[in-house]
Amino acid sequence: MNGLVAVPLLVVLAAVSGDLAASRSDGARRVPIVRLGGSLQNPCFSSDSKRLVITQWPGGYNEGRAEVQLVRIGGGAALGRISPPGGSAVNLPGTCWHGPSDRIAFSFEGDEPDVIFTARPDGSDPRLAVALPGRVAFDPAFARDVLLLVLVVHPVDVAGGGDIGVAATDGSMARRITQGADDRQPNWSPTGKAIVFQRQYQGNWDLWTVSPGGGPHKNITRTRGVNETDASWAPSGRWIVYSGDGTDIDIASLFTIGSNGKARRRLTTAGRVYDGAPSWSPDGKTIAFESRGGEPDGSSGTSIWTISAPPDRQ
Repeated sequence: MNGLVAVPLLVVLAAVSGDLAASRSDGARRVPIVRLGGSLQNPCFSSDSKRLVITQWPGGYNEGRAEVQLVRIGGGAALGRISPPGGSAVNLPGTCWHGPSDRIAFSFEGDEPDVIFTARPDGSDPRLAVALPGRVAFDPAFARDVLLLVLVVHPVDVAGGGDIGVAATDGSMARRITQGADDRQPNWSPTGKAIVFQRQYQGNWDLWTVSPGGGPHKNITRTRGVNETDASWAPSGRWIVYSGDGTDIDIASLFTIGSNGKARRRLTTAGRVYDGAPSWSPDGKTIAFESRGGEPDGSSGTSIWTISAPPDRQ
């Protein structure tokens, strides 16, 4: 990535209208987050699996300015805003929280195009990590063991055409690893040897993997007329959880698939309900996701839910 500038630094749903009960027939349960209104999206676990980073859109689903917030899973207490004021901030589900450094990554759009910030869970010590002159940078995710970020970049005022890049938070090791397609929402594998992302391919979104060095690129879903998005890893790296539709599924549900592209399984089965943006907890026990009855676009928004994760083995 030429020109990189970085500064070190649950019962069934009550209705399909979006009104959700506390639990569902597939075993999913709503996290009762208090004192946060609007659309709650993009859950991302702490290393102890007890807290979640989420994006709050007060104006509705993907509407207006957003903030990155911290909440406790048990009891749903809102613990405070992580992102700085004065702009719109969005985190990525998956590995937005780096356990060893206890820092959280998110994109931030103020007066300038999106850049990447990191901050501590209480919102202190915000640092500019990645800024790209003439380009937008978003969808940041940490490698598990080292302070590396994988992110999406594309030119300012150009829709689509996202490229996946890798950069250290001190500005070193900056490089682009995909180019020329429309690639989004990357997440590192726990081993650090692969990155999963979604690519628009033949009119639909498929899931692909790529090595941090830039190759080879592998399409692991290879479906026609079906969209697979929002992928993140199980803690073992053997499984990937994602949101997908199908010929008999008109609103996205959650699925798991082996990292080798085999053994696809449906995880959520609550009917005409949107389930998306899943994250697998580091302890392997839980998957958190956003959900609402009916399509989310144009709605007042989603809430945060959890479901027991399937056994992490193949």
